Amino acid sequence: MNLTQLGLILGVLGLGTWGAVRLLGPFASALADPLRHRPSAGIDAGATAALRTELEAIHERLDFLERAILTARGGSPAALPPRAAEGPSSRVATPV
Repeated sequence: MNLTQLGLILGVLGLGTWGAVRLLGPFASALADPLRHRPSAGIDAGATAALRTELEAIHERLDFLERAILTARGGSPAALPPRAAEGPSSRVATPV
């Protein structure tokens, strides 16, 4: 393939790409408009607090089960990491 053929191929590909963008751009914008103007869903602080409390309870149960299984297998619960402190769990990321 010589340089002229390569230039011709790249030119045709470039024009084809430009034409496709010009032709499909308005359609893509029309499809995106409903998403752009959709009202954002607010996060309910009460629901977030309830989920956080429930997650902390699940972590407590998980800690208990880990220790119970380890003890049942003859291991020492001291091999596990220490339990989470009282209050918000250290495993749960708190928003900044």
